[in-house]
Amino acid sequence: MATSPDLGLPFIAAGQAQPEVTHNEALLLLQAMTNGVIDRGVNTPAVGPTIGDSYIIGAAPTGVWAGRANCVAIWSGTAWDFIPGETSAGTPITMGARQEGMRIWVRDENTLYVWTGSAWLNFASTPATATDYGQRAVTGNTTVLAITAAVDPTLSTNSDYDQVLGIFNATPDGENSNITQQTNTFTIATDGVYRIEVWASVTSNANNTALAVKFGINGTIGLGRRPKVFLRNTGETHTLTAFGYHHFDAGDIVSLWFASDKTANITFEDAVFGAVAMKYDT
Repeated sequence: MATSPDLGLPFIAAGQAQPEVTHNEALLLLQAMTNGVIDRGVNTPAVGPTIGDSYIIGAAPTGVWAGRANCVAIWSGTAWDFIPGETSAGTPITMGARQEGMRIWVRDENTLYVWTGSAWLNFASTPATATDYGQRAVTGNTTVLAITAAVDPTLSTNSDYDQVLGIFNATPDGENSNITQQTNTFTIATDGVYRIEVWASVTSNANNTALAVKFGINGTIGLGRRPKVFLRNTGETHTLTAFGYHHFDAGDIVSLWFASDKTANITFEDAVFGAVAMKYDT
């Protein structure tokens, strides 16, 4: 069965018999995402569940939940379904970086949880204040980066990315509370969830250029590729906007990485690379 890439939601096939079965299954899975789960951290399948009962599975699941750590389990009436489900090849999808940003209400705690890419974080933790952010701006209005064409033209392979260095100004911008700025990076001062973001006007000296950015953690790319920008004509200007939520530990260093599917000089104009504290751990 064909499924969606990150959550494994079932797709209706062309000419499929009884398409309502697949459609209803997908609706039941989405209901769990929007209506919340009963409990979290549960490792043993519930006994006597009713249709629609759902749980965030714990780190050491047993029985039919085995191998589905941190996933969401939903009772369909005859079996347990999971978010994420399976790939189109039938392989179970594990919770990881591709599911980062999933949010689920846990009813028995009256609390919203978000998946950080590695753990479910309680959003009832201490909120950050409005001034807890920092940002880097480019040195000038037109800063050029010389980029070598990526081996993987889809720009999905981490080894194709180079860290963005030397384009930021010498003076830190923003309030810089709980975020310390270095020349090319940020250091996180307090454990919690942060929004990492970049926005810029970009141009290329090569036609039909696709661009993408990733964010790194402690020198290694840790957040998935942000949406690509396609520049069809030489000198054409497009807005590059990308962001991601991630749980950071105090001392983590955040960096910006960039790739192009063409060898080109990429010009950044009015670019800002920023970090915003969302929630601190209690």
